[in-house]
Amino acid sequence: IIKQATLHNADYIESKDLKIGDWVVVERAGEVIPQIVRSDKDKRTGAETYFAMPAICPSCGTILVNRKDEAATYCTNSTCPAQLERLVEHFAGKGAMDIEGMGGKVGISLIQNGLIKDVADIYFLQRERLEQLDRMGKKSVDNLLIAIDESKKQPPERLLVSLGIPHVGSEISSLLLNQFASIDNLVACNQETLLNTPSVGPKISESITEYFGNPDNLKVLDKLRSAGLNMVSETVIPSEGIPLLSDLRFVVTGRLENYSRTEIQDLIKKYGGKVSSSVSKSTDYLLAGQDGGSKLAEAAKLEVQIISEHDFETMVAGN
Repeated sequence: IIKQATLHNADYIESKDLKIGDWVVVERAGEVIPQIVRSDKDKRTGAETYFAMPAICPSCGTILVNRKDEAATYCTNSTCPAQLERLVEHFAGKGAMDIEGMGGKVGISLIQNGLIKDVADIYFLQRERLEQLDRMGKKSVDNLLIAIDESKKQPPERLLVSLGIPHVGSEISSLLLNQFASIDNLVACNQETLLNTPSVGPKISESITEYFGNPDNLKVLDKLRSAGLNMVSETVIPSEGIPLLSDLRFVVTGRLENYSRTEIQDLIKKYGGKVSSSVSKSTDYLLAGQDGGSKLAEAAKLEVQIISEHDFETMVAGN
């Protein structure tokens, strides 16, 4: 059953001539995301209507904006309740701070009950307040507080991703922390400095300086720092001054014996490597565990070197 399908943005809807009430054709884009590709115009009755993008945010009433060279429409209110709900979900997600039990309904409940007004408040939650919430018994609260405390050990690359800065995903975050060593150093950068960083273009540099130029965001960062989160990169750099796996691109597949998927990805980044989700001609190594699946065949086809968990440990041994 398909519950939702991507429409990207208003420009995409217009280019496909889609209307509210249309019958549509949906395909699985890239074998992952259901995507609406066209409408069945023969089934139109005349009752269909065109979609109009709201002019104001339906959550907070802020006037929406369109940024230069971007099709997306944005609410610029950093305290927007709907944005906070989504940001908490993103912040606690597996690719970010990985706080089990914080996502979905729990995060929304914490916001609606006034316990969270920004993501940093997650680290100042009090047991007594949590146990007063519906469906939050002692065991649930115990597990949540443990998960929150464990997340403080996440590397700063994860924290940077979790902030939800537009265009700053896992790979860019690792690249930036390898270059600038700490989030505080990154905050101090201007656009010119950022543009001199490999793989960082105008959109990314503008997004970063705009984010850290917002006093509300800096207050959140100060609270995260006071909560004990890690702001300094631990990228391993040998005496030659170049990270051991610098510019090497890895893909991980299968079950590993000594690491979870996120642990091995963080370790690769710690040594200066890059992690991709799919095998391509630009992949240097496929790190394969048990039950590697179709990525093994793809790596063999593209003549990408396949290494084991032991091979990887040998690569970084002694550093």
